[in-house]
Amino acid sequence: LAKSDGFNLGVVGSNSDTKFDPVKNMVGIFGGYAGYNLRIGGEFEQQTTGDLTETIFSSSLNYSISDKLDVFTRFDNYDNNEENDKVQNQTLIGIVYELSKGVMIAPNIRKKNNEDPELRVNFQIKF
Repeated sequence: LAKSDGFNLGVVGSNSDTKFDPVKNMVGIFGGYAGYNLRIGGEFEQQTTGDLTETIFSSSLNYSISDKLDVFTRFDNYDNNEENDKVQNQTLIGIVYELSKGVMIAPNIRKKNNEDPELRVNFQIKF
C-alpha cells in the first residue's frame, strides 16, 4: 500500500492450460486503507493445480512513527488442503528504517507454527 491516504482494492486472476501440465487457476482479492500514519491491508488468494487447492490469507499493519521509521506486523495463513499437511501460519513483527532516500533496512522476527522465532533482515533499494 502506498503511504498516501486512501483506499485500495483489487482483484487478480489467471488461468494456464498447457498440453503437458495440469490446468492452473488462480484468483485473488486484496485491499487496504492508509491514513493517520497507519496502513492496514489484507489479501486472499486461491490457486488450483489439478486436484490440489492452495489458499493463502495475509493481513498487515504498518504505523509510521516518523518519515524514516515504520513499525509493522503481518500474519500469513497457508493451507494446501492435503489431508497429511497442517495449515501453516507465519507471524512477522519488525521495523523499516530509511537509511537514505531509496535505501531501507527492515530487521524483523518471523515465527512459523510451533517453530522457534527467526531474526531476519531485509533490504530495499529503489532506483
